[in-house]
Order: sequence, then structure tokens, then C-alpha cells
Amino acid sequence: MLKIYIENQLLDLYKDEPIELNSSVANSEDVSKLNTDYTKTFTVPASDRNNYIFKHFYNADIDNTFDARTKKDCRIELDGMPFRTGKMRLEKVAVKNGLASSYTINFWGNLVNFKTLLKEDTINKLPLSGLDHVYNYTNVRDGLINGLYGRDIIYTLLSQRRQFLYNSDDGDDTDTDKLVNIAYNSEDRGIVWSDLKPSVRLMALIEAIEAKYGIAFSRDFFGRNEFKELYLWLNNTEGEAYTEQAVNWTSGNGETFGFRKATDKWEVEEYASYDNMRYRIKITPQPGYENVPYRIIVKNGSTIHQQVDATGTFTTSLTDVPEPPFSLQVFVAAAAMFEYDAYILLRGDHTVFGGHLDRDLDANISTIIDMFTVAPALPEMKVVDFLKGLFNMFKLVAIPDERGNIYVNTIDDYYRQGTVHDITKWVDWEKYDVERAKIFSTINFKYQAPTTILNMQFLKNTGIAYGDELMSLADDEGEPLDGDALELEMPFETIVFERLKDLATNEQVPVQYGLVLNDTLAPANPKGVLYYNNRVSVAASPISVMDNDGDTNRINTTINTPGHTLGLDNPSFSLLWGVEYSTWNAAAVQGTLFKNYWQSYITSIFNIKRRNFKFRAILPAWLLTKLKLNDVLFIKDRYYRVNDFTVNLTTRETSLNLINTFENNFGLFAPSQDKVTLSHLEQTYGLYVSNGAVMNIAKEDTGYGTAWADVHQEGYNLSIFVNANATGETRAMFINVNNGAGRDFQVYLVQNRNETTPTE
Repeated sequence: MLKIYIENQLLDLYKDEPIELNSSVANSEDVSKLNTDYTKTFTVPASDRNNYIFKHFYNADIDNTFDARTKKDCRIELDGMPFRTGKMRLEKVAVKNGLASSYTINFWGNLVNFKTLLKEDTINKLPLSGLDHVYNYTNVRDGLINGLYGRDIIYTLLSQRRQFLYNSDDGDDTDTDKLVNIAYNSEDRGIVWSDLKPSVRLMALIEAIEAKYGIAFSRDFFGRNEFKELYLWLNNTEGEAYTEQAVNWTSGNGETFGFRKATDKWEVEEYASYDNMRYRIKITPQPGYENVPYRIIVKNGSTIHQQVDATGTFTTSLTDVPEPPFSLQVFVAAAAMFEYDAYILLRGDHTVFGGHLDRDLDANISTIIDMFTVAPALPEMKVVDFLKGLFNMFKLVAIPDERGNIYVNTIDDYYRQGTVHDITKWVDWEKYDVERAKIFSTINFKYQAPTTILNMQFLKNTGIAYGDELMSLADDEGEPLDGDALELEMPFETIVFERLKDLATNEQVPVQYGLVLNDTLAPANPKGVLYYNNRVSVAASPISVMDNDGDTNRINTTINTPGHTLGLDNPSFSLLWGVEYSTWNAAAVQGTLFKNYWQSYITSIFNIKRRNFKFRAILPAWLLTKLKLNDVLFIKDRYYRVNDFTVNLTTRETSLNLINTFENNFGLFAPSQDKVTLSHLEQTYGLYVSNGAVMNIAKEDTGYGTAWADVHQEGYNLSIFVNANATGETRAMFINVNNGAGRDFQVYLVQNRNETTPTE
């Protein structure tokens, strides 16, 4: 028995009206098209019950009629068992001889189309004010060493102004507009703190999307370290961002010439006693702020005069005012916190009788508190494009549940959670189709075209940008495969990082930075730089950062370091599509996006035995209510994956579009990694466990104790917290996990020793 309820009211149905519902994996992989289950339009009779539910919608003269402008809650039951919940919409009413004949309606699963939900919204409009912070030396230093807001905000060595070099020789005082020695020694130079801009953790953006749109993503993938340590650089402008402040004039006799201290504006309708007027502005920084660049801006509605990047005390030239009427206002802008006082001279010239009269005004000491506002600093990227980029990178699927939450996981791990169903006895074997599987002739995974000098040069040298991958596919005879091109372009851009050498010793130091200049050595504005954050100790190779006073400050602790890989030595995860040489140690990076998330999918496509099978079956209601897109169907000694299926809810006739699978071990209880190697620092690491609803966890001592690590379950993730390793030696343990049903696995946990010793 099929029952459909609209807002808990049972509809009357036609006995033979086909009501077809479609489910497709493809809809779950492309978040921009994500629409979950849906039905083709179907009709229901205009019975007394249905007329009551739809409030005689066909009669437009009735007050309090059915509101067809909005979708209504809807649920479908098969044989009394819940089948689907979602929304329905009334499409039309057929009227015959003045009376309603039938109602046409449509059904969607719980999740509305993401593209409709997110519209044209951009990520730089997300609610992120909780991460805004004062942009000053203290916060930049703390953000570089530790991070702010639980490391949701960090600062790293991404330089949009100068190249960095490292020379521990006391005699190297290189400090120019284009190049600076950042090694800490006796010389007064180093990184100017205001040259650095922050980055935001991607997880903070996911949380902001959830908050703004009232959705909830699962943490099956978003809870893993290969996602949690991803950051997006906050830079949507070239150069520094200046905070502007109107000067508040408090004393003086400028009223003679029409200057109004109440509004801080010089307003003149027409000249009176004087034929011409001029002004001169003087800004005097307070002690400690002499080296902060600032700008003097004069506006007459829009900017008419600007002095750019002054430092120290500065006086403008004597400048003519515009022709009356005018309304002038003075502003000071700075790229960092700035304290100053201001003075303005007003001069009236009498061109007929000669001579002039001066008036002036002073301002109290003012402070520009430079707040770094996170949201506007994000790239102007659509939210749907941001999510689609992540889904493509990591081959993710999104599956909504009955409560409206959205399960997000890699397609491999989603499939591992499927159930095997033997449906042999319900399949029609009289007629079925076997089709050639869809294949690709070329595969092109790429980021946005590079705009930074090192990757532009890499592209010129190799013909492909660093991080991209292009594959042309052929058969055993070397002939190109007859297939389509698979092209995925991420909305992000890759820059090539550079690890520094100590020029005094020619030895590498643990300092890696990113140069964000173009091929003319001007600041570049890349599309959206994603990177992994790796915390690295610079105890043995301290760096120098300059404060507001221009004094050198040593950092010899741990700093946040940008990289293409999660972990810098022997990494398992990277943001590179193909194998590249690491910018950290020149080793080939094997843990690529392709290998980790796409390889099994692509490999299965090109299996010579792969086919598409199209069967028809009459499936029982209990199976239809349980069938999911990651389930495996067993039919006559062969296993199949579901590509999509369409079921006629009235007759239970189901059209199955299946792909033969060559797996034989389903429902694995297994971790995404069986070995985890961590640095000596205190940290938390999360790894995913397939079918890990139940995890009984035990730590096994290998000679180093077990108290240094805490391991517990968080959803389907194994969360590992380790203390800082101060023992002087690498330590390890086994983590043994079972599900209480006879299945178990083991993870080998290694924490490296601290290989550096702080310098005095």
C-alpha cells in the first residue's frame, strides 16, 4: 500500500497512476546540482478529501486558499513503512465542466537544490565577525607562533611585498624594498609584521555556511585532519588594506572661513571677502608609530587629494580648494594601528587688494585601531563554487538524511558503508540491456591559471602548472581511448613555496615561505590560495620580525608554515593532483589528490570487464525502504553498484541502472590510515573509520608508555590527542580497535622526537 501525506493529511491516490521516484549517485557528487530524490509530476484525483486538503485551489475567489507559492512538508509510506520525507509542490489543477478533475503535484527529497539555496551568494559575505581581530604586531606575532581563536585564524610567511633570504652571518643587513634577510642576528632588519596577512581555517567557513543557511554537514570527512588543517589565505587585494578615519577637529578658529567643528567639514557656498582659499595639512605620529605608513586623504564627496604612504611627520603642500560650493573633509588612513595628531592651516587670499588671512584647527591625539575584518578579505567566490571545488578535489558525496542533515564523505568511504542485498529472485531475466561503460580519453585536473612568478615559470618550463595533472589514456596497443574528456578546474590557485637555505652555511633551515609577486615583481592577487598548515620549530634557526618601533624581535619557537602537504616529511595527503617534487625536501610527493580520492573510481572505469547493466525488478516494500545508493546488489553470482534507479511507487516496478563491481570485501571496518606519524608538538589528529559506528579502543604499549596519547571516538572518526614529546626520542604505540562484532583493526601511532635545540 502506497500512502502520501501532505502536512500530515493523507491524500487520495489513483489506483493505476504511475508515481516514479528517481535516485542517482551523480546528483550526490555535484553539489551544485544536489537535489536528492525527486519524482516526475503525477496526478491525484479531485476527491472530496483532496479538495479539502488543497482548499479548492482552482477557485481563485475563495479566501484562505491553499498557498501554492511555497513547498509543503510531505512524506511517503510503503506498506506502512517510512520511505521518503521531503517537500511537495502543487503544480496545476485540471478543470472539466467547471469542476476540478485532478491535481498535479511533484515531490523532492529533504534537501532543496543547493544552487537555489545558495543563490549567487559569495563567501566574502559569510558571518565571520567572530574571527575579526585587531591588526597589530602582537596579534600577528601570536598568529604566526600559535594562531588566534583556536587556530581558526593563523599567520604564515606569505609575502606579497618582498623576497625573503636567510643569512645567519651578522654582517648581512640586506633590507630593501624587494629583498630582506629574515634571519635573527645583530642587525636591525627582518619581516615587517604588517607585510603578513592572515589565513582562515576552511572548517570555519563550513561552520559559517551551516549557520547562514540552516544546514548541518556531517563530520565524516570534515572531521578528518586532511581537511581540518586546510587554510585559505585572506587576500582579495593587491598590497596592504588601509583603515580610514575622519580627522576630528577640536580647537582653533577655522569657523571664520566656514569650517564647522561639529561636522569636521569645511563648507563654503561662495567666496565672500576673499577670492581664493588654500589649505595645508600636517600629521605628526606619536612615539612608537613613526614607521607606520599612512595616507592623508581630502574628500569633496569623493577623493580630490591623497598623499600615499607617508611616514613620520609630514606636511602637505599649500593646496587650492575647489571652486565653491565645496564641502571638504580630511581623513587619515593606515595599514596598521596608528596614533597621531593633526593640524590644518586655512588661508584666504585677497587677489584684488593683496595679502592673505590665516586660520587654523588642531585635532586631539587620535588612534586608528586597525581591525582585520575576515569576510571582506576572502576571495569574491560564490559559495556554491567554493563547495563544488571541495567536492571535486576530494571526490565527495552529499546525502541528506530524514532530519535534514547532510552526510558528507569521500565516495570510496561512502561505498564502504553500503549493505549487500541479494535481489536475484525479484529480477526480470527475460530482458535486460548491457551497455558499454562511459570512459574518458583524457583527464585534466587543474587549478586556476597561475599568477605568481614561481608557478608561472614552472608552467613555462614544463608546460603544466605545479599541482595540475593531465593524462591521455590509451588501450594496450597505444591507441587513444574513444571517450570524452574529464576536465575539472578548481576555483583555487596554487603557488610554489620556497624553503630557505642559510647563506652562511649553505644548509637548509626549517623556514618555508610563499612569494606572492607576479613576473614583474609587483604584488599578485591569486584567485584563492589553499594550503596545509604545518607547525615547524625554528628554535635552531630563529627569524626576525620588526615591531612598530622598528625594533628587531626574535622568534625561536614554533611557527605556522604553509605547505602543499599535510606533514612535511613522507606526507600521506597533499593538494597536488599528480606526483610532484616537494618544495620542502625535494622528495616525490606520492599522497596526491588523485591517488587518495580519485584513483579507485578511475581504475574501475577503465577495467576492460566493466559494463552497465539495466535490469527491471519488482522489489518488495521492505527492501525499497532500505535501499541506498551505496548498497551492493547481488544478482546471480555477480555484484553490482547502483548508478541510479527509478521506482514506480504504485506498482513497485524498479528500473535499475547498475555497474558491475569487482570488489568482494564489503562492509569493511577499517581506518583511512593504518599508520599515523606526528611531529613532536602537542596536537590532535582525526582519521576516518569505515563502518565505525561502534569502536572499542585500547592502547598497546611498545616500550614508551601510553599516557602521552588520548584516543577516543568522535562520530565515525578516531580522534588522537598527543602531548608534546620532550623525551628526546621517537615514541610509538599501537591503537587496537574492535566493533564488538568480531571485526578489528590496528593503527600504529608514531610521534617524532624534537630534533632542534633552542638557541640563546
